[in-house]
Amino acid sequence: MGFALSDMTLMSSAFERCGPIPAKYTGEDDDESPAMSRSGQPDGTKSFALNCHDPDAPQVKPATYGFEHWLLYGIPGTATSLPEGTGDYFKG
Repeated sequence: MGFALSDMTLMSSAFERCGPIPAKYTGEDDDESPAMSRSGQPDGTKSFALNCHDPDAPQVKPATYGFEHWLLYGIPGTATSLPEGTGDYFKG
């Protein structure tokens, strides 16, 4: 299955690009979601899902990898930001 390239960008002011994620946003501390913003979604986008998967976390059970920190779905396509520490939809 192919995928469509787009100019969509997801950013966070909580840490530097390609830098370490502060402990506050990990399972070593509060494990809360960082503030995020996005731009450049494809035309016609109706909704988003945002998944924070940690592929190098210790195995929870054999034959698996990583850890799902959180998952948000049903985020409206018009939304542009997510406040820190929330499970609420992106606020647009």
